[in-house]
Amino acid sequence: MPSDGRFVVPAALLLLAFGLSVMWAARDEITASHAFEYHGGHIVVTFHGEASHEEVFGPHAVWSIAPRTGEGSYEGAHLDRAPGWLSFQYSINGTRTELLVAKKPVMNHVSWDAIARAGAALGTDEPVVVSGRPYAQNARLRAVDGREFRVRLPRCGQSTMAQLSEWNLLIGGVHAGDPDFTGGAYGWLPEPYTDGDLMVGQAGSLTWCQDAWRGRPGYRVLRGYFHVSRFHAASSDLRTDRIVWRPVLELVQPEADAGGHTPGWDPAPGETSPHRDVTYFGMLDHEEVFETGWRLTDDVPLDAGVYIGDGTPSWLHFELEGRTLLVAASPVKHSLSWHAIARAGAALGDGTAVRVLGTSLPQQAEVSDRHGDRYRVRLLTCGESTMDPRSEWNRLIGGVHVGDGDFVASPDGRYG
Repeated sequence: MPSDGRFVVPAALLLLAFGLSVMWAARDEITASHAFEYHGGHIVVTFHGEASHEEVFGPHAVWSIAPRTGEGSYEGAHLDRAPGWLSFQYSINGTRTELLVAKKPVMNHVSWDAIARAGAALGTDEPVVVSGRPYAQNARLRAVDGREFRVRLPRCGQSTMAQLSEWNLLIGGVHAGDPDFTGGAYGWLPEPYTDGDLMVGQAGSLTWCQDAWRGRPGYRVLRGYFHVSRFHAASSDLRTDRIVWRPVLELVQPEADAGGHTPGWDPAPGETSPHRDVTYFGMLDHEEVFETGWRLTDDVPLDAGVYIGDGTPSWLHFELEGRTLLVAASPVKHSLSWHAIARAGAALGDGTAVRVLGTSLPQQAEVSDRHGDRYRVRLLTCGESTMDPRSEWNRLIGGVHVGDGDFVASPDGRYG
């Protein structure tokens, strides 16, 4: 299955129609996700769990790009030669970033300038001048599965509560919290990490960030110091045992794959929604995606219900926040309950389990298309109200529907 995730989502009509969809690859299992609105923008942060250093890089090591001093000797002391990696994806108004964050620091006694000399501060390919000499910020690593990553520092903002900084979105999101990091935006994992798990703020440690501090030239931002949230700044040439290097690895999207996985079929030119978070590529015949005559229920054990037509609908092809989804253009079955869909493992698509009449039912139904891609199958999310802007029903079905009394069409509304 593609790394960005491909979804199949048959449209669901309340309790009258049967709807299915898919989730993403085993490497990208969703452990927890958090969405919120901020100053008119839509933000989604997803945590895909941990991977060991060996799982990601095999014999490779992040410190093969070891920072050097101005005289050419190596700078820094190793703390953890195999830190493990936290896998995240986040999107801000549909712009997606996929990255790995070192679970624990790799080095201390290392200056920001030395990290920049190693090309590992900004991840932009643009040079940074250190002691009068330019250093390109182009350090990269390749995982054992062929994926390429830019090596850089986290973005941390200009204040403790810089809500859209990566430090707050990611580290703050999965950390157990502190006096500053409280509320729904923080610690949203079922079992959030502690200072000891991540070594953030432990013993007064500070993590280098890529941001220049606007308050003083030559200073760079740091985060931590007894509380994970706290904001600090220091001269970029400072080295102490409490200042650490925690690399961030940002996935490089190949040009042919920019914006999402290239499907087995040829996608039509896309139309992007007014809020820039949804792209619609048109309708696909069932045979363009699946084998002729194949039905989802051939591989999903759902005997309940009555077929609508022959059970081989056409598919609406969307991209939503970097994920590719297929939504059935017409319902597949009627006269079946949500419980029946859950018993077939096709309600949630996230690998968790739901209890129905005292029985635990794993939600991990899968199918494969004619091009060899694997899919997990689930229902659409529909939100908590008619006009919930986060629901897939509103964003996808409402987006391509001509509109009704609630769904006001573009250009005056966000639908149609």
